[in-house]
Amino acid sequence: MNTQIYLQQLNKWQDILAGLRQENSMLKIKLSELVDNSVMTDFLLKAEALNNELIINDETIEVLSGSVGHLQGNLHVPGNIESKNSGTKLSSLASDIEKFRKRFNSLKSRFQKDFMIT
Repeated sequence: MNTQIYLQQLNKWQDILAGLRQENSMLKIKLSELVDNSVMTDFLLKAEALNNELIINDETIEVLSGSVGHLQGNLHVPGNIESKNSGTKLSSLASDIEKFRKRFNSLKSRFQKDFMIT
């Protein structure tokens, strides 16, 4: 694969992570609004556990974004020794992002099921 294709993939991942970051923030806001309107102990315990997962999501998104940025920087340096290992790193990062996206979607579904009152 050439550098241009790698950069396109990395940019795509940055867009995916930005979208997940935004959705995660929206879930935190909705959760906060629901907590403000509730006094049920069971609800508050569930909400606290979910909030902790959302905070972990923020941290994971930052780590993944940092990894994408690091690979982007390495691809711009001609003859960089790390660029020779970029294919392996890209595959690993793709796997990590996909696992996170699946975990996030599962959390989002659980949020909608447990907290969204229709």
